[in-house]
Amino acid sequence: MQAICDDLKSHGFDFDSEWLAPVMKFRCPSVGKLDLSSGFVDVRQAFESFPLMAEESQEANTVRVVDNSSDRLQLTLSSSELAERGILLVNGVRVPFELVDGQMICGVRYKCASAYPALHTHVPIQSPLEFEWVSKDTGETLCAARYHFWNPAGPVYEGRLEDADQAERRRAERWVAAEDLLGRKPKSFEPKLAPEFRYTLDLRRQLRA
Repeated sequence: MQAICDDLKSHGFDFDSEWLAPVMKFRCPSVGKLDLSSGFVDVRQAFESFPLMAEESQEANTVRVVDNSSDRLQLTLSSSELAERGILLVNGVRVPFELVDGQMICGVRYKCASAYPALHTHVPIQSPLEFEWVSKDTGETLCAARYHFWNPAGPVYEGRLEDADQAERRRAERWVAAEDLLGRKPKSFEPKLAPEFRYTLDLRRQLRA
């Protein structure tokens, strides 16, 4: 985003990136955090575009719907030194952090719901996501949590959101500490990355038999 704003300025448009700060705070809130002994992993909502599907007939109308079955998160390490002592697994897949503008970040795309019509119907729902911070020395999980895309306590929420405070409480409920994963030695799978998405780990590509 900063690069886009800088490009606008170079072409005579005095666009300040700080103008977008309220939008980023509202659209990309923090959904959870793994607290480590020497830092933390911040998990934040990220922008995800929905593919436009083909035309279909519904009674007397012709419509085009979007595939909203995927979601994306942004993961950020508080310090690049953390990557020297441990690795982060998401559903057993190693997160390939990259250094971008002084921060170690990586996006994670996953299938959050079963929609119809939709692409990749063979991919099962991948929520909740299991985050595990694993020591490179011992191979043991030191910190873990699960992130639920939707209400972990039931199929639906009761009523619509009333205000921002209620939205924050619901986000907090979807991030659950996974103490049952602590101390185990999980098997780590190397990520399969697409060349066009260098900074995004797409879990839909990580299917295993």
